[in-house]
Amino acid sequence: MADGPARGLELADQLQDKPALASYPQLPAVRATFLQRLGHLEQAQAEFEQAVARTDNAAERRLYLEQARGAQTEKQEMTRD
Repeated sequence: MADGPARGLELADQLQDKPALASYPQLPAVRATFLQRLGHLEQAQAEFEQAVARTDNAAERRLYLEQARGAQTEKQEMTRD
């Protein structure tokens, strides 16, 4: 993250085609975090929802759902201004 969220997203994107990470829920969550920091809130929400779909862990599911709602709320607030 020292090089900023755009660079972080670029690096995370390079991992998406790795078969070993195909079902890894943290990858879309990481991408979502970078997207959210870049202001791409709709994409961030979709990535958090993808993380929810990939995890069987209840605590992770709650966290990712909360983060998806946060991105949605942030997007709604931006459209009001």
